[in-house]
Amino acid sequence: MLRADQSILLSLLVLSATVFGACGDTGEGGDDQATVAPAEEESDGAQPGSEIGAGTDPACPPETDVAAAVEQPVQSKPYGGGCYYETPDFGASVTIMRMSPGQADQVEQEMRDAAVPYSAEVVSIDTGDRGHAWGSPGYGQGYVVAGERAWMADVSITSGDSGDKRAAVIKILEMMIG
Repeated sequence: MLRADQSILLSLLVLSATVFGACGDTGEGGDDQATVAPAEEESDGAQPGSEIGAGTDPACPPETDVAAAVEQPVQSKPYGGGCYYETPDFGASVTIMRMSPGQADQVEQEMRDAAVPYSAEVVSIDTGDRGHAWGSPGYGQGYVVAGERAWMADVSITSGDSGDKRAAVIKILEMMIG
């Protein structure tokens, strides 16, 4: 059942990103990279120290940093709307999506709705200018706004670890505003 819920939530995240232009203008010079194919790499805009794998967005954190945050070995996978990581056994996944800061209210409401079935509380976090996150055993979501940038993160771990995932979500969001 958790896998079905995860699939539905991930689909909603992707749909939200597409409909509301989550990959649109990032406020970094006006270049709109929304149509970058997953196998393409941008030559500039990489975060300092990021290790770029083939087909990944240069703004995505290195696999080693994400693995440390979720305490699981992960591999980055091509993902047109942001960053995606999963374990070799598919027992854990991390999705990071860029969004418009103006979407924060809508994303927060969607997160509150998604937290209800898990009896999880959405709390304000001390990351960026504005952020909220929730976590439950094996699952968590959050977003952060920092100036003209905003990100949403989703962590799901269905194998071997039943702890609250809010801390992992916050670590990942901190990487994005680094």
